[in-house]
Amino acid sequence: MAEPAPQWLHGDRLRRVWDHVGDALERRALQPRGTLEVAGLSRDERHALSDVVGSPVTGATVRLRLADLDHRFRARTGRGVAEVVTWVTGRVLVDRAAQRRDAIALRQGPFDAAREWLLKELPGSSGSGPGAPVSGPGAPVSGGHAAGAPQASVGLIPAAATGWVDDWLAALRRDGVLTAGSDGTSVLITALRVLEGCGAFGNGPAKAHARTDLAARITGSSHGLDDGSKVALVVLRAAAARSGTRLPRSASERRRLWEALGVVVDRVSATCLVWNITPAPMPAASTPRLAGPGLSGTAAHRTDGGPPAPGAADARVAPRHLTWWDLDSGVAFLKGQRILVCENPRILEAIAERGPTAERIGLVCTMGRANLVVREVLRRLVTSGAVLRYHGDFDWAGVALANSCLAEFGADPWLMGPDDYHGGHGSEPLSGRPIEADWDQELAAAMRARGVAVHEEAVLESLVERLPELWS
Repeated sequence: MAEPAPQWLHGDRLRRVWDHVGDALERRALQPRGTLEVAGLSRDERHALSDVVGSPVTGATVRLRLADLDHRFRARTGRGVAEVVTWVTGRVLVDRAAQRRDAIALRQGPFDAAREWLLKELPGSSGSGPGAPVSGPGAPVSGGHAAGAPQASVGLIPAAATGWVDDWLAALRRDGVLTAGSDGTSVLITALRVLEGCGAFGNGPAKAHARTDLAARITGSSHGLDDGSKVALVVLRAAAARSGTRLPRSASERRRLWEALGVVVDRVSATCLVWNITPAPMPAASTPRLAGPGLSGTAAHRTDGGPPAPGAADARVAPRHLTWWDLDSGVAFLKGQRILVCENPRILEAIAERGPTAERIGLVCTMGRANLVVREVLRRLVTSGAVLRYHGDFDWAGVALANSCLAEFGADPWLMGPDDYHGGHGSEPLSGRPIEADWDQELAAAMRARGVAVHEEAVLESLVERLPELWS
């Protein structure tokens, strides 16, 4: 049992004074240095304090030298003043300065480790000293721009790491995401390894990875990147900084950010909307790669590559959503098809309602920014020798999406010039940063001058009527 404090220390009558002494010691790294002043002493407190300091206390205010108290207490009890405060009050004193140093180290540690990792793992290191900002072009996904944010003083970051890394690390530091536990460094390094595994530090298109496979390879558990894990949270913050979008607020937004990194969350939720696209012929004895109406049709069972048999058009005319499940089954496409790539599903719907044309045009709809399934379908079509044309919205995001499709898949723009823009009706003001159209140097200037967005739906009738001109 602990020895009780002696009566002359008056723990009950001087609690307020002992609290002042304890506070003063905590501010001084628990060292008995300096003087503190205690005001408003009552008559009873003055009498009790006289016993403690060994001399009469007559005024309502007293100045106490901590070194004198420490010397007196050691002489009478063998304990220093900090020990006596704990002995009398039960309060465990804390070195606040050390706490602040530890908090700073905890807060800064992950970013120091990130700096070292980036310098070691990524080529092209540059900088002139600690805190040097990232340099080099950004690498947003199609249609995205790196959001402006305060730069993080994380040390020498390689030039190969693009500017969004600064935005990401600065936001992590500002929001305290990594200081909620003691594993901040491990979480951040693991997140960096995931990003490296996705190719996020490069400028090329993301290569598809299954999230469970990526998690198992990087974290050692197939569930290491599941929703709710801290590593997944930090990685998605990086994806948002990389693409210039807000932090995700729903499962669909989280899925889109994973896909921006080339990560497939599952094989059924993300789809590619297509119409009138013919799969490659299969041997008659083979099981069709795609079952059901729409894409599979009679053509999937032909072995000569010829047109569908009479009456087969109805089986091919329904729009179809392809998933990774379908693509993983090994589906390929008939060679040399003519494909119109559009941005909005209403365009595909209207053309599908019209029915197959003499030109045998197929459609792929990106439904905005192309997800990984759309990109894989387009890649396989290009591999099969398909000829691609592209039409999208006349707004800055639409121009960025068109640039991406033309660059990645070699599509040619269709009805996407300044005259086509001026011929469409629009009332919504253009917003966002202007983007030059890679295929027409005059389009962006025309859009800036008019200042109005023209969406695909506004030119729907014209697109349908002019389909025969697509390959004329």
